[in-house]
Amino acid sequence: FFIKNMNVEEMLASEVLGDFLGAVKNVWQPERLNAINITSALDRGGRVPLPINDMKEGVYVMVGADVPFSSCLREVENPQNQLRCSQEMEPVITCDKKFRTQFYIDWCKISLVDRTKQVSTYQEVIRGEGILPDGGEYKPPSDSLKSRDYYTDFLVTLAVPSAVALVLFLIL
Repeated sequence: FFIKNMNVEEMLASEVLGDFLGAVKNVWQPERLNAINITSALDRGGRVPLPINDMKEGVYVMVGADVPFSSCLREVENPQNQLRCSQEMEPVITCDKKFRTQFYIDWCKISLVDRTKQVSTYQEVIRGEGILPDGGEYKPPSDSLKSRDYYTDFLVTLAVPSAVALVLFLIL
């Protein structure tokens, strides 16, 4: 849900969040309802409102339940409402009045995600470029690795640039 007339700080107040979840529960009617995520509209690419008329930035609230969406929430997906949203008009949602007393929901920015109907996007791994053959268990290198002497590398790293710098200094 995108709530236009709230800021994150206001939404995080337990009584406001409780009122919102109560309104959602009246519409959806699940046994259990949880607020999963509360995000500022600014964090999702929204614009900072002008500080006039006590404008709010808006807040996204992700809510989850263990039952399918109600018919009222499904109204968001019908073609007439999608057309109205594409024309930047307010969609006709029957349960909007249950929220309007305290929360102004932008029904065009609501997204319904049904985890039970999501199609698995598993793709078979095709061996080829960039994929190593299955070698079984990982075998880390043994503890008997010979130590490497970094002293000469250190000297070369410092000596060559120092010599070049000295030559340039003498030229100047």
